[in-house]
Amino acid sequence: MNVLELGCGIGVTLLRIKYLYPNAALFGWEPDVHKADISGYFASVSHNALNHMSEFEDGFFDYILIGHYPEWVENPKLLMKNVAKKLKAGGFVIATIKNIMYYNIIRDMLTGKWFSSEHIQNKAPANCFTQKDFTALLNECGFINHLNFHWFSVPNEEDKVFIQKICDIRGEKKDFDLTTYLYSIRAQKNG
Repeated sequence: MNVLELGCGIGVTLLRIKYLYPNAALFGWEPDVHKADISGYFASVSHNALNHMSEFEDGFFDYILIGHYPEWVENPKLLMKNVAKKLKAGGFVIATIKNIMYYNIIRDMLTGKWFSSEHIQNKAPANCFTQKDFTALLNECGFINHLNFHWFSVPNEEDKVFIQKICDIRGEKKDFDLTTYLYSIRAQKNG
């Protein structure tokens, strides 16, 4: 199995994959040369800033782990099309996307906080996604069989009142997308 992780850091995730699947061929891309040097001990890691996937042939990978990367690139659609191109038919992409509809982010925006929001962690991403937006992006780029895992918080009573007000404005009683702060998404390349 061939696995690529974009933004692999020092390679903790890749090392865990190697532990679980000793025959896996590991590849990474990490812009920080020092981190790339560490993960390079057990994976083939590049820190080429221009095009982190151009050196690989199309249809090479079984899995591509992209983490939060779509939030930070200039063109997430181009990224996802490139990911699809590098995956084998039936291969998987795994992403972790912050939910811009999380009630604490909405509260921070309504009170004028964005860069100082603890939920954005002083780093405003270039791209913000809801689950529907990211699913639509995946569909458009040729992915199917989406599996979404919701990382959610349990609101206190004051937060429940705030969430209910948002639900009333939206005209929907569903609040799960407001209490979800992060989505882990696995999608399969069609074909």
